[in-house]
Amino acid sequence: MRKIGIVLFLALIISATGIYGQSGGFSGMPEKTYRWFGHQSAAHLHQNANPISQHPPFCGKKRRNNGMILPLPFGTGITFTAFEQPYISSNLRMYSTKNNLTARADTVYQNTKSGEVSVTIRPDFWLFPFLNVYGLFGYTEGRTTPNMSVPSVIIENVPGIGDIKIDTTFELTDKIYYNGPVYGFGATVSTGYKGFFLLLSYEYSVTNPTSLEDNLIYQRFSAKAGILLGRNGKKAKGAFWLGTLFMKDSHHFAGEVDVKDILPGFEIIFGDKATYMADVRATYPWNFIFGGSLMVNDHNFVVLELGFFRRQQISLSYTFRF
Repeated sequence: MRKIGIVLFLALIISATGIYGQSGGFSGMPEKTYRWFGHQSAAHLHQNANPISQHPPFCGKKRRNNGMILPLPFGTGITFTAFEQPYISSNLRMYSTKNNLTARADTVYQNTKSGEVSVTIRPDFWLFPFLNVYGLFGYTEGRTTPNMSVPSVIIENVPGIGDIKIDTTFELTDKIYYNGPVYGFGATVSTGYKGFFLLLSYEYSVTNPTSLEDNLIYQRFSAKAGILLGRNGKKAKGAFWLGTLFMKDSHHFAGEVDVKDILPGFEIIFGDKATYMADVRATYPWNFIFGGSLMVNDHNFVVLELGFFRRQQISLSYTFRF
């Protein structure tokens, strides 16, 4: 197994011979060798690109001297991202403000949705010719709309009685807003052949909302395949790709409800107000994505990416490489 891993590692390095960098969700583009890209030697593609340092990536100076086209090693970008998708709520619990009584809802009819808008700064560098790593920090604003109908609740551990089920129908339709800083890290593995490329990315981020008790943790994995467009003699080039994105998040919402809306007269036992809290998870963690990029020159990159099917999203980023 160890020998197989070494062989795959070396194969990945060799296959990444023609990669140069981009930004955000798109972190690499392979060398152009199709006929319609022109016959100019690929070694002259970046003849005017002077990296601020030959390292990183590892062995960068030696590989450039051997004619390998490497990305400019460092980049700083800004990314705008927005998404909305359906969620499933679970573990809905209510807490009395009058005493220690709690209640749970085992059955919930719902149409819960949640969405976010964020702006992040992303410094990055190429650790290896095929591996780009980056950090991110910025600010997020989000909204969760439960829109839930609860047919019954179970009051737990009533002294001398135990659990009591109460049939009722009440709705939770509050719009819950939150905002706060976001920070995290990510990595993208890039490989390509001729004018085609493949990108595999992983990102981990934490949002610290001011209005919620717990942090929101996101993990994202994406796989993209695409084609590079342009001519070797021109600085401006572009790319298009299709792919899929998996997003796993730790999410919850909380609020307050009038007990009389749960059941008239119930406030005698439970108090006038009750706080509630529930966990939510994405109904469909996968969606499809497609995007395009424009490399204005060796230093300036613009990327636009759209997501569809269950989760709608848009991402726009600009990166300066040096």
